[in-house]
Amino acid sequence: MIYHQCFIESRIAAGKRPPPLIRNKKRCTCRQEVTPEEAKELIQDGEAVWIVIHRERKPFQITCTLCRGDKEVKNCAECRGKGVLERYYTIDSYGDDIVAISIALRTPRTPTVESEHIFRAYVDGYLPSQKRIEEYGRLNAEFTRSLIVGEEPPDDPKTGTGRKYDFGRPIT
Repeated sequence: MIYHQCFIESRIAAGKRPPPLIRNKKRCTCRQEVTPEEAKELIQDGEAVWIVIHRERKPFQITCTLCRGDKEVKNCAECRGKGVLERYYTIDSYGDDIVAISIALRTPRTPTVESEHIFRAYVDGYLPSQKRIEEYGRLNAEFTRSLIVGEEPPDDPKTGTGRKYDFGRPIT
């Protein structure tokens, strides 16, 4: 099986472009071959996806979220009084080859503290998790302090500055 790294196939896999009706083998210059085991490993690691050979959009109907399908409402802004909305879902047919996906298509990961970290840190007493939580708190406090521009000016009714007189105006 071929491991595609071409731009067109990655756009098709991302859903940004429809798959061609007839694949032109001469246009694609990707020749890197991988075994099925390597392909499955690349897909599990999130570095590749199966190539899309056919994409079909099918309609389905849902109850209107605004009027909740009430027939009495004739001027609903969402469904125009029909009570139902037409939505579409996509059915992809996959081929035997795989295509590399870019980092931009993957879900970005940010450092956070989740319930498992808290449980591990304070119930199980795991020291690295406790340090992670403390470091995360320190980074949040540092970022919050960076947002503070300066000292709050004293109350002055003539200029309208200070805590008593400033109602959302920027401090200059």
